[in-house]
Amino acid sequence: MAGEREAFGGLRNALAKRDYRLYVMGHVAHTHGWWTNRVGLGGLAWQLSESPQVLGLVGFASMLPVMFVGPLGGAMGDRYGHRLVAALSGFSNAAVTAAIGILALTGGITVPMLIMLCAVQGAVFGVEFPARQALIPQLAGRENIAAAVAFNSTTFHVGGFIGPVIAGLIFSLADWGAVILVYGGTSLWMVLMLSLMHHANPLAPGRGETSLFGDLWEGVIYVAGHPALRLLIAGAFTIGLLIRPYNELLAGFAGDVFGMPDVGLAPLTAAAGVGALLGAALMMMRSRNEGMTVVMLGGGFLAAAFVLFFASVETFDLALGLLAVGTFGIVLANVGWNSLVQHISDPRMRGRAISILVSLSVGAPALGSLAIGSLAEVIGLQRALGISCIAAIVVLAALAVPLLRGRAGMEAERES
Repeated sequence: MAGEREAFGGLRNALAKRDYRLYVMGHVAHTHGWWTNRVGLGGLAWQLSESPQVLGLVGFASMLPVMFVGPLGGAMGDRYGHRLVAALSGFSNAAVTAAIGILALTGGITVPMLIMLCAVQGAVFGVEFPARQALIPQLAGRENIAAAVAFNSTTFHVGGFIGPVIAGLIFSLADWGAVILVYGGTSLWMVLMLSLMHHANPLAPGRGETSLFGDLWEGVIYVAGHPALRLLIAGAFTIGLLIRPYNELLAGFAGDVFGMPDVGLAPLTAAAGVGALLGAALMMMRSRNEGMTVVMLGGGFLAAAFVLFFASVETFDLALGLLAVGTFGIVLANVGWNSLVQHISDPRMRGRAISILVSLSVGAPALGSLAIGSLAEVIGLQRALGISCIAAIVVLAALAVPLLRGRAGMEAERES
């Protein structure tokens, strides 16, 4: 592919497409709604129980179904059409969220009911998210995937700052139920944007020959038999399992390592957010997949090295800078995995490939934080996270050779 394109050219090219502009209008609102919902569910759980255990159960119930339902959602999108599945599951998500919000506002919700509804909400999200993600190359164009995926990542991290602020403002005027209802509204807004698109809902040829679960198994076989996809998903799983769990351990670092239990967590979280935003902005400036393998692997090694350095220091100001660079690398790697998985997947299998990537990406940090946290009980936070980062470097080094050898094929232009 010929020469350099202007900065943000990929995003500009994608936004020139009417349907992708509609997608962006829905996605930006929907992401901010997702963050307000997270805050609202946590606030409601605490209001009902004042129990840290219940807070953990609500978070667990919300995210665990994504890991198991995600592949089924991808198969449904490939079978029935990604836009149709995203719209129907988005409407279902709005209905479940409205039920939680209304029950909270009327005082009719209990802790067991909240946990059950959070699990249903997580399951519906597990269907909606991979179907909606699979629309990106169809709406933005394959040549603009990297910029479009980076824009999604940027929106997510910006939402992590703005969403809680919105939640706090609404709560000051109303109640946690009203905060949660915002997510229901943004889900409906996303559905409306999907319904306004001219984009067709292409169905996989021969879809009547197998069952939905047959399609799901076909997707697993496809990913398992595709060498490049196996390597990319293994890399994403490595980052998620061994590096990303640092986020769950920041409160411990603030208190035990830096001796700032009350005021240390917010600056650490902010530093990580700044690094992530810078990484996503840089990736948005790329308008091509050429060179993505090197950027992706470089981001992974950068993340592992700087989170390792972060785990080794006891100077707070230095730790903030190291953490920012580490999260910068994580975003480069994550956008790279996601872009290349979407780029090389057969269009008929794209939803299933993305859903497997999403499921492992959601599950890996949960498993990693449990394992690293358990090890930290024995040898301390710094050593446990340091060992995990060293393990990540070893695995990434093993994956780097075949990934670099196959990069020309992975990065080559393809038909949508």
